[in-house]
Amino acid sequence: MRRTYWESRTCLVLALAVLSTTANAAILVQGSEGQVYLVSTSTAVATLFASYPDVPGSDAFSPNGLGYNGNVFNTSFVNSASNLTLYRNGVALVQPLATTSQPSGTAVGIAAGDVSGNTYYYIDTDFDLYSVSNINGATHSNVKIMDEMTGATGLFGDLAISGGSMVVSYGTNSLQQFDLNGNLLNTITNETRRYLGLAFDGGVLYGVVDTGSTNDLYRLVITGTSVVSYLVGTIKLNGSSDLTLTDAASVPLPAAAWLLLSGLVGFGFVARRRSAA
Repeated sequence: MRRTYWESRTCLVLALAVLSTTANAAILVQGSEGQVYLVSTSTAVATLFASYPDVPGSDAFSPNGLGYNGNVFNTSFVNSASNLTLYRNGVALVQPLATTSQPSGTAVGIAAGDVSGNTYYYIDTDFDLYSVSNINGATHSNVKIMDEMTGATGLFGDLAISGGSMVVSYGTNSLQQFDLNGNLLNTITNETRRYLGLAFDGGVLYGVVDTGSTNDLYRLVITGTSVVSYLVGTIKLNGSSDLTLTDAASVPLPAAAWLLLSGLVGFGFVARRRSAA
């Protein structure tokens, strides 16, 4: 039985190694005119993932509203709150999105948004946090979670969600972490860049920076109230870095991969029990 156990354990290790190299190795990045690119978090190479027509009668898609859970979600950004729309795979899903009324002449829109599971979270330009539930289904509930998010300062950039918290880029040199109820958890002030896109690849945070001539991808390691950034490379499509990018979103580990992982782990335990017997 010892040989059977070690053979089974070897198969388990090899299968997990293959899984780790194929899953969670990319993020989605949105272009300025409805294109969505899949960007490798190891090489920064981009491939076209999807392309959607411009949003009619608006300022196109929100620069920071991209989210993904197997479907691509983004929002319009317009000066009229009655026209704010959440899109699923380029098709209008919820209109209008709820936002707080703004003073006359002040733009109303979505400051940032992202997907967590079957819920889309978004922050309006007045720092109010909302959620749209059941976004993969046919009916939805659009509710305000918090009025004036606690501790929110500056102008929000992108938003990325992992587990029960979100990271928001704001101003030109800071990151903030909130829980999904809008309560401030952490402020990181040693950042020197503004990220037009934030996304998690697994549990690792990545940020996209517009330098004016290129879009650079960084891996961000947060420890306490500090962050260290590591340059992955310049995002390129077909060898060209001439891309206008506005946002980023996480690519979740596919359900099939989780089933494979749990099955392999269970197989390892069975093999171990057989060996012990």
